[in-house]
Amino acid sequence: MRRLLVLLLGALSVSAYSQTSEEQLIQSAMQALSTNTSIFLQLTGTDKTDSLITGYTYSTYIDVSQVGSRVYDRVNITAYTGSGIYAKPEVSLIGDGVTLWRYDYVNNTYSAINYGNYSGNQPSDYTGTLFRYMASMSQGYMSFPIMLLRQIYGVDHASYQSWMPGVQPANVLGNVEYSIGNPPRRRISFQMAAGVLTDVVYDDATTMRGLQKNTDWTMHIVAGPTMNSGLFSFTPPRGAHVIAGPHLVNRS
Repeated sequence: MRRLLVLLLGALSVSAYSQTSEEQLIQSAMQALSTNTSIFLQLTGTDKTDSLITGYTYSTYIDVSQVGSRVYDRVNITAYTGSGIYAKPEVSLIGDGVTLWRYDYVNNTYSAINYGNYSGNQPSDYTGTLFRYMASMSQGYMSFPIMLLRQIYGVDHASYQSWMPGVQPANVLGNVEYSIGNPPRRRISFQMAAGVLTDVVYDDATTMRGLQKNTDWTMHIVAGPTMNSGLFSFTPPRGAHVIAGPHLVNRS
């Protein structure tokens, strides 16, 4: 019921700000995704500077459930260096519905901050607070899955905002693409299949101090998967040290 209401609110909100026809395709796809109570995102890519190539993977899970009038937004984002069997975890953000944990595998440290209540109704701006805390505790390319989920689920409804402000998007074979330069030196493509958002593809080529850097990643989207509840729980490992978390002001 909550997600059906979210969809209706999202449909009403589209006219609240100006979107191109291409951006309306993304908006509609996000509204459809917001009706799911779970989403899995897998971002994999490489950074190449001169002859050095660094691979990475970001696995993101979100589960939104409702028991009576009580809402639980739970997340797990884990950043890995490398991919496949060579992937090594570096940092995890784990939200259990009440507390957002950040665990650093390399330094064996963790921090925590509450975004929900243990009993009764959740606080106002519950979802917005979770996403703000996630953004403040993020590392590396975590910001991209966080931004995508924030625009899908939002505070009240799905609400797409351009990932390249000021750049006119184009419809390229049914996909929505932003690019800078000719030939493009930076590009973001929202990949569609029959109106369903399946992937976000990013590539960037820059020169820094005479060195060429190329960044390429793809974020694959799976809507409605069944998730293990263990993904959203955290117990500090033996010997882990607690450190201070972010100090942000809750906004009602």
